[in-house]
Amino acid sequence: FCRCSLFIPPDSIAISLSLLQVQPKAPLLQILRVAGAQEDVFTLKEVMHYLGQYIMGKQLYDKQRQHIVHCQDDPLGELLEVESFSVKNPRYSIQENLGMEVEDVRPEALLEPCKLCRVRPRNGNIIHGPTAHLLTCFPCARRLHKFQAPCPGCGKIIQKVIKIFIL
Repeated sequence: FCRCSLFIPPDSIAISLSLLQVQPKAPLLQILRVAGAQEDVFTLKEVMHYLGQYIMGKQLYDKQRQHIVHCQDDPLGELLEVESFSVKNPRYSIQENLGMEVEDVRPEALLEPCKLCRVRPRNGNIIHGPTAHLLTCFPCARRLHKFQAPCPGCGKIIQKVIKIFIL
């Protein structure tokens, strides 16, 4: 769905690249369960939804400035290693506190053309290890893989390429 790079440490979340979903480990999964989650595997959007449900259910938000979450005496604060944070900047919370490196999660970034040919839409997801980049169209991504060129986003060796369909 997004042009992003995810770095997820093995001790916090494992990623299934074939499905582009995350499988939370114990501390995060417990928080998601309190919020009503019954699944074991989630999209990033679902994780954020259940975190929102958790924050609302436990009334961790500031009553006057509702974008501020106070979690110092809560398992969420322990997980994120913060006493409070703003939901106006979830990218920071994801990047700094959940161990994810999110380069660009703007939906409008999907409308930008391929970084290589600058003509076709970005739909060629380049996969390498626990990370993936959506920077190119599928034909350009296949060409990079065929000629064993490095990922244009990070320089890593491309393991495989998949076509992304945005609905």
